[in-house]
Parts: sequence; C-alpha cells; structure tokens
Amino acid sequence: MNRLPRALRWLLSAAILAALYWSVPIAEVRVAVTGVSAAVLLAGLAASAATHASVVLRLRVLFAARGNAPRYGELLRLHLESLWYKLFLPGGALANVVVRFAKLRAVERDASRLAPMVIVERWLATLGLAALGGLCWVIDRPSLPDSFAVFWLGALLAVTVTGVLLFAQPIARVAMRITRAVFPAGFAERAERSFAALAELRALSAAAQLRLAALAVLPHVFGTVAFATLAAALGLTENVATWGWIRSGVILATMLPLSVAGLGVRDLTLVYVLGFYGVARADSLALASLIFAVTIVAPAVVGGVLEAARWLRRGKTP
Repeated sequence: MNRLPRALRWLLSAAILAALYWSVPIAEVRVAVTGVSAAVLLAGLAASAATHASVVLRLRVLFAARGNAPRYGELLRLHLESLWYKLFLPGGALANVVVRFAKLRAVERDASRLAPMVIVERWLATLGLAALGGLCWVIDRPSLPDSFAVFWLGALLAVTVTGVLLFAQPIARVAMRITRAVFPAGFAERAERSFAALAELRALSAAAQLRLAALAVLPHVFGTVAFATLAAALGLTENVATWGWIRSGVILATMLPLSVAGLGVRDLTLVYVLGFYGVARADSLALASLIFAVTIVAPAVVGGVLEAARWLRRGKTP
C-alpha cells in the first residue's frame, strides 16, 4: 500500500468529517455525547467486549478443528493487538486480513496454512454480518428507497459468490492446475499447502460447522445490542431489528478501502440513513462518535497497552 493512497484516505476521512461538521455545530454533538450516563457507556462496553470475546472463540474453534488449539487468552491478546494496529491503517477489510494474519503468525508459523484460515474466518464474519443485517431488514420492513434492498441483495450475493470460490472443490482443482502451470515451483508448493489447508476446513465435521455458523452471527448480535444501547441513550428509540440492519450496513460501508478506521464513512452513512427516520444530524454524529469510541477505540487501546507491555517485557522499543 503506497503512501499516496494512504494519504488520500486520511484526507477523505478529514474532508467528510469537515463537510459534516460544517453544517452541524460541534457544540451540539458534544452536548449530546456528554449527556450519556456512565452506566450506559459501561453497558455498551460490556456488549462490545462480548462481541470480541465471541470473535476470539470463533478463531479458536477454527484452530481446534485443524488439531491445533492455542490458549484462548493468547488468541484474545493477539486479536486485541491487531485491533490496535488496524485503528491506524487505511484499507478497510483488506487491512483487517493483513493485520490479523501478521499477528496470528505467533501461533501458526506456516504462512501457507494460516492464510486460508484467516481468509475463511473473515469470510465467516462478513457472512454473519450480511445475513443478520438481511434478516433484520426482512423483520423490520422499513419504508425506504429500493436502493437499500438492492444493497442487501448485492451484499449477500457477493458473500455467497466468495464462499463458492473458497469452498467449491472443482474450482480449487482448476486453480491448483493453473498455479502449477504458471508460477515457479516454490510458489506452487506453498499454494498447494494453502489449498490443502482449505480442504481441511472444507471437510470439518457437522458439529464444527454448526458451531462456526453460530459464531458467525453471535458477535453481530452483541454488536447490535451495543449499537441499540448507545442509540437509546441519545433518545433514538427505533427497534432492535432496525439497529441490526443499520449496524450491518454501516460496517459493510466502512469495510470499503476509502477511509481510516471508517472515520467519515461511518458518520456519513449514519447521517444519511437516520435522516429517513427524522433524526437530527447532531444526534446521528453523536451516535457515530459514541460507536467509534466504545466499540472501536476502547478495545483497540486495550490491545495497544498489551502490545506495549509485550515489547517492554522483551526489552525492545515498539
């Protein structure tokens, strides 16, 4: 990722936020945010912690299904540390995969075997996000433009097609043949190990598949609770199903490689969507700020502290 796109993403985040706050006095947003009680913030933090705890459990199930189950505490530490680095890296979903891969090398040294697992884990997370968002949309049946429904259908179709490409055995065979024919022997050998690791995941037991299916959705259930809790504190009383599809849509938007940590994109998406419900821009921006602070910055800071402590124990400078 070269410096120009990285700088452009920082600039885009800053430009969107500047445009939004040009029309909304920041004092109004500050009043709304500071009016939220400590008890609500703690409830949001608890729901966010449950989100990340279930994500780590999903990781451990994947490792265990391959016969290598690192300690839960170690995986939790690596997960939180990856959130710290992701906080500063532009690149959306791709940055998430790269950082997670780099951190998990501590428990799986074979990169060829680790890469498919990281990709599958991120695919499961996205599948759960799109599926829960689509279900909440069907339950809520909002009176919104047809473009919203097209968005959900497109998201579900994209995730489904990705799953077919990942798990369809005939596609894997063709890809392996092309790799052997086109690339050098060393690269082809590493690719073959990756395809073998993917085949192991494809052949998981029914019980493991059910656990992973549940853990694909569970983190997003906790995340929706965090969203709804923070929204209720601002007097936004839409039902949980509404917040379920709104949260999914917001996260899908921030997965695009357009900004840093979703800044600007998250705020703009919430202002746009909640505008159909008559929510004032100041309240939408206040909600975006709370979500960013409670569900993204807070766990990332914990990861940053753990990373700093680890480097200090090793007698090195981060």
